[in-house]
Amino acid sequence: METTDLAELNQWLGLHQPGINPAERVEAFKAAWSETKTKSARGDFPKPFAGKHASLQTRRQTPAQAQYAQAQAIVDLEKSVGPDQLASLQDVIARAKVQQADLQKDWTFTNPSPLPLPYDLLPVVQILVNRKTPLYDLIPQGPASGVAHHYFQVKGWSNSGQGGIPNLLAGIDSDTVQTPVGTINLRRGVPIQYATASSSVQMIEHGMYDSVGYGARFAMQGLVDAQELSHTALLWASLGAAEREHLYGRGTAANGFQGVLAAPTGVSVAAAAATGSQVGNTANIPTLYVYVTANSGPGQSVASTIVATTALSATTGDVINVSFTLPSGALGATVYAGTTTGIANAFYAGTTNQGGADAFTIQFTGGGTGGTPNSGAQPSATDSSASTYSYDGLLTAATGTNSGYVKSLDGPLSTSTPGGDIQTALAALYGQGSTNNFADPDHIWTTASIRAALSVQLQTLSSTNYRFTAQISDGGVVMGGLVTGIQNQSNGRDNVPLDVHPYMPTGCMLIQSFHLPMPDSRVANPVEFRQVQPFMSIDWTDIDLASAASTYWFGSLVHYAPQFSGAIINIKD
Repeated sequence: METTDLAELNQWLGLHQPGINPAERVEAFKAAWSETKTKSARGDFPKPFAGKHASLQTRRQTPAQAQYAQAQAIVDLEKSVGPDQLASLQDVIARAKVQQADLQKDWTFTNPSPLPLPYDLLPVVQILVNRKTPLYDLIPQGPASGVAHHYFQVKGWSNSGQGGIPNLLAGIDSDTVQTPVGTINLRRGVPIQYATASSSVQMIEHGMYDSVGYGARFAMQGLVDAQELSHTALLWASLGAAEREHLYGRGTAANGFQGVLAAPTGVSVAAAAATGSQVGNTANIPTLYVYVTANSGPGQSVASTIVATTALSATTGDVINVSFTLPSGALGATVYAGTTTGIANAFYAGTTNQGGADAFTIQFTGGGTGGTPNSGAQPSATDSSASTYSYDGLLTAATGTNSGYVKSLDGPLSTSTPGGDIQTALAALYGQGSTNNFADPDHIWTTASIRAALSVQLQTLSSTNYRFTAQISDGGVVMGGLVTGIQNQSNGRDNVPLDVHPYMPTGCMLIQSFHLPMPDSRVANPVEFRQVQPFMSIDWTDIDLASAASTYWFGSLVHYAPQFSGAIINIKD
């Protein structure tokens, strides 16, 4: 039985591409036909990407693909060569058509049976992964040494309106004034006061790892370089970790950071009839046990003290309203409930990011008794709100003890004055009363849903406050509006850009300063990423059937002036 290597023959037939001389095409076809027969006789078929014209071959073809390509190539050859050349090829072409006919008999959608249907295999691995790192790209980086970064600051003096130092008047009578200087009184002016601070930030080690087994490495040949993909994924995973930590990382107090969040206090529960779209209980529940945790960017605090209610025991159609007090710096709360005491028997009921920060309504949409939650996440016995191996991110510093402004909105943004909540924040950062930072923020980040809510507010109130115009073109009218910035009414001149950060926690808005309004502050950057060792990649020597790589960096985000930034949190969106 005579056979040919269809894949290689088709490759030669593919020489009908424009730009190739017809004579060369004819001779190539003859040679290929002869060569494939010879190789078939001795069972010597070429390997993928081998052969004289390997550069023209992209992948090994299935029999059905080769069959179609060979048939098309024969048709193209008959059309493209001259009459004299075609006459000399008639015998070869006739035999090729006979073989093509045999193939058509042998390879159909139903014969042989079962036949794997041919499909188009794209010879690449598509990468559909977000790789946005706006903060990492924006925040300046600087060197550090040792295990900690130390700095000394003057945070205020008399009449600066900063640092908690009182304002003083300078009037005196030079003939009678008595100013204490040490143990004696002298005729001098009113002594000024200072507020100073000495701070230290721990440097934190970071690293990630990936490996590729030899089997996967070789099996993926022709699709992607597995090691290259591994290195790319490892790099971007590491940068993604740094971006998230830059935004909402939270370190421990022992390392000079904000520390863990305390558990919510004052938790209470009360039954109420379900209203509107609320879902009440559908069966009698002897006792409902409720726990609440405080949320940070990375995780949650330990659970609150247990609170229980028996108000549902003889009632159906009720919901449970939970109220509590969150600790400073919490970005919201998570509520858990169950019909048996103990955190091992409580399940996720929801978060306050969809409502007020200090209140939540438990609805009965679970699979337990009367619709009680009985699956999903459970409260942890250990704190995950902060980590020894993390530093404070921008949002953590902006909601911390030294922030210039923190507002827990506990509801939606103002609908009567679009952007009014942001203007209040900008005014507070600029200064009022005894506090005068004169902060001039550079950027606002929030979630996509919050920015969309601002845009909708402008559109719905346009009849009384704003005017919108539509430009009509051949393609129609572009619909929609977008808030891209906020005019700072406090300083009267700056348009503060407003952007979406892909990792911003729900219900949060960060108002960040990247410069200080005092040119002689000696603070080039209010926040810097200080590093003992910047990002490095390590390729490990293969010690088994796998190739491994790691990333490593050693540093921390340093907030020299958190009082010039702020945040609005617990926004219902």
